[in-house]
Amino acid sequence: MERKRSRYLLSGMLAAALSLILSLTSPALEVYAAPKTMPDGGTFDPDYYAANNPDVVAAFGTNETLLYQHYLICGKNEGRLPYDPSDAAAAGYPLPDGTSFDPVYYAVTYPDVREAFGNNANLLYQHYLIYGQKEGRLPHAPAAHVAVSASGVTEQAAYVRLQALKLVFPEGMRWDRSLGYYTYQGFSRGWNGYECAAYAFLVNDTIFGNEHDASEIKSSDHSNFHVGDIVRYYPSGRTSEHSVIVMEITDRGIIVTEGNYNGKVHWGRLVKWEELDSGLICIWTRYRQ
Repeated sequence: MERKRSRYLLSGMLAAALSLILSLTSPALEVYAAPKTMPDGGTFDPDYYAANNPDVVAAFGTNETLLYQHYLICGKNEGRLPYDPSDAAAAGYPLPDGTSFDPVYYAVTYPDVREAFGNNANLLYQHYLIYGQKEGRLPHAPAAHVAVSASGVTEQAAYVRLQALKLVFPEGMRWDRSLGYYTYQGFSRGWNGYECAAYAFLVNDTIFGNEHDASEIKSSDHSNFHVGDIVRYYPSGRTSEHSVIVMEITDRGIIVTEGNYNGKVHWGRLVKWEELDSGLICIWTRYRQ
C-alpha cells in the first residue's frame, strides 16, 4: 500500500507541474480595438494606450494626436506598448521575411528582455518588433542549430519549462527516498527510479510528455548534451551513480537541477566536463538524433 501511495504522490506532482507549465506558457489575451496606421506610417491604438497608461491620460487627456506624440517622444523609450500585443498573436507572430517569431527562443536567448517581460509571448514579440530587430537580436534560432524532440519540443522550450518548474520544485524542497518511486515514461519498459532518479525522470516527463520516445547515448562528446536531458554518471570519488537534468551547457560543463542533493532539490550546480568524461554512464534524451 505504501508503494502505491508513494507512486500516486509523485504522479500528483507531475499533474501539478504540467498545469503550471500550461498556465505560464499560454498567454492570456484581452480584446482591444484594432490598431491604426498613423500619418507617419506608425502603428498605434489610442484606446489601448489610454487604457493602459492612466498617468498619460491624466496629463494629456484622450486626444489621439497627443497620445501618439507622447508615445513617440517618451512612451517608446519608457517601454510602453503602442497597441494591444494580442493583435499580433492572432496572426501567429509573422515576420516580414516569411518566417515566424519564436517567443521561447527570444526569452531564453535574451535574459534581459525576459526579466522585463517574463514569458509572455505577445510582449516578447512586441519587444522584438519595436526594439529587438534594430538592436540586432534574433527572432528565432538559426535552423541548423535547433534540436527538436519527437514531440516537437525545442531546447528553448525545455529551458522555459524548467524555469517554470522552479515554482513546483523550489530550491531546498525535501527530496529523498521517503517520497517513493516514479516510473519513467520515456522507455516502454517502464523504468522505476527513487531519489535523484525519481526527480530526473519526473522532470523529464513533465518537459517532454509521456511518449516512449527516449534514446540512450553513452558517449560523453559535449555535443550530445541538450537542455532537459537526463544525465546519469558517477560523481568524482563516489561508487554510486547520480541522475541530474541538464539546464544549460557551458564551456566548463553542464548546469543541472537535481533531487536528493543532500536530501533536497537543488538548482544551478556545475558538473564539470572532466567529471562527465570520466564518469558518464549514459544520457537519456528525447531529442531526435
